[in-house]
Amino acid sequence: TTARGEEAIAHILEELREEGHVVPEGREVVSVPCDLGDLRSVEQFVKAVRGSGRRVKLFVGNAAVLATPYGLTPQGYINQVGVNFYANVLMVRGFAEMMKEAGCGGKIVMVSSRTAHGGQVDETEFANHKKLAEEGKLPAGYANWYNRYNAYGNTKLAVMLYIEGLAKSLSVWNAQNPTAQVTVNTVHPGCLKTAIARDLPLNVLPGSEVMHAYTTFSSAEGAFYVANVCLADTPQGCYYHMYKRAGKPSQCEDAREVARVNEHVTRCLVELELCEKQ
Repeated sequence: TTARGEEAIAHILEELREEGHVVPEGREVVSVPCDLGDLRSVEQFVKAVRGSGRRVKLFVGNAAVLATPYGLTPQGYINQVGVNFYANVLMVRGFAEMMKEAGCGGKIVMVSSRTAHGGQVDETEFANHKKLAEEGKLPAGYANWYNRYNAYGNTKLAVMLYIEGLAKSLSVWNAQNPTAQVTVNTVHPGCLKTAIARDLPLNVLPGSEVMHAYTTFSSAEGAFYVANVCLADTPQGCYYHMYKRAGKPSQCEDAREVARVNEHVTRCLVELELCEKQ
């Protein structure tokens, strides 16, 4: 799971201690800093976990930013796209492989959003903008008409499409390794009281003032709904609204769209030398 900065991580660990949560003998709680806005940092994080020798049995991808202004990551992707999509994909790829290698199976749960249902995956938005600019292919004035509000839903849809493809590719492994299955699912835990809306001005979107004044669930309640999906014997490749199965965006039922997004991911990561060409 993730927190917004090392201070936030330290605060969470202190809260756990104050609430009397006891770490079983032989176990420990470890915090590992990682900059999700930099894919090289994410790559090093995954390598550090692999090198630690610890088994990964559960990964919850809850990291995201919302409505951040146009700006680029060190690798050249729009900030929201780099954090919400590519960073999460890079971690999912790495931890899914670790789960398979360990032979003990595991669960991957990605936190999604109902905004995914209105999203679309535009290749220009998800492309490397540094590269496009160098090649003279970045549309003129893109930064001015970039819709940072729609971009959030677009990234959440892209994650769901990626997970859809991953679930299908893992189905072969799961059939051959029934005692070491790796399942991947997405869940929308409701509107939570977190700092994610800090870049969302009041009255920009219908109902955005409600997000600032009141949200449906506390972070703890949201964590409870995510935990339900983590702990339950869930099928592969499902979408949950809180703890109930819900309908996916229509694009997730389009095999061509799922393949397009997964091929795009692989191509981009190969260009950055973050994965091998398949």
